[in-house]
Amino acid sequence: MGLSGPRNLGNLKALAGDIDGPGLARQGVCVVTWAWCSRRRRTQNRRAFSLVELLVVLAIIAMLMSMMLPGLAGARQGAKALSCQLRLKAIGSAIRSYLDEQGEGEQVFLDLYPRAPTLRDRWNAMVLLQPHFPVSVENGPFECPAAAGITSVRDPINRQTLARRGIFHEFDYDRDGALEATEYWFNDSRSATYADLFGPRARNPRKPLGVSGQNLRRLDHPDAVVWAADGIDWIPRHRGTTHMLMGDISLSVRSLRPREYLNAEARGPWGEPGPFYNWGHYNPDIYGPTP
Repeated sequence: MGLSGPRNLGNLKALAGDIDGPGLARQGVCVVTWAWCSRRRRTQNRRAFSLVELLVVLAIIAMLMSMMLPGLAGARQGAKALSCQLRLKAIGSAIRSYLDEQGEGEQVFLDLYPRAPTLRDRWNAMVLLQPHFPVSVENGPFECPAAAGITSVRDPINRQTLARRGIFHEFDYDRDGALEATEYWFNDSRSATYADLFGPRARNPRKPLGVSGQNLRRLDHPDAVVWAADGIDWIPRHRGTTHMLMGDISLSVRSLRPREYLNAEARGPWGEPGPFYNWGHYNPDIYGPTP
């Protein structure tokens, strides 16, 4: 039976009159409605979380986070690898444009020895390819998203190691006080002939080889030449692999492990001996000295 009508309200007041008003206040007894009193009692009887229960909840959350974080890290690495491949593709398109503008008979690859025959200035690729990019080459096209720490050409140890070998990825070529840098390697195998390497012992002394400054049309397999790759080829950036831009018609990007490209046994698509910078143009088994 409800307590909301005048009659019931009178009953409630009569009941309340049997109890001393000041006493009600001192005892904390509620007389407004029975429903409100009941709800208050249920609230007071509600049990709080114990410390053990709270620790169990925190442990479950920590376990879920530990399961999710590796997946998130893997997703970030995958995104960086994909971005790197897309940038290499863009560089490949710029190189192709650079070659095509030379005309039908000439397709001379990037000259990476602008200062001296002993200095491999890979930064010069930025200078030569700038007209073939819609944006400034200083705004990201030559930056690999995965290049950081020891995988970057800017790492002090890597910079010193490269400089001792006469290799330079950084140079203030526009003289604005800041070093321009490329995080990508470009094929700096010098243009030469087999006579330059083997002298009169070469079976075909006039056969050209090399890539930098070379007319690619004179090579047997220009589609197998590696045009560009991650800057530090002996330190893979992408889960143990290095990205390599090939000079084929589709500008394919291969992901290879060091054992697949760094030693002499890592042969190219046409049987050329490794390392990878020999692929497509160096075949001493055919043009080198007679066994």
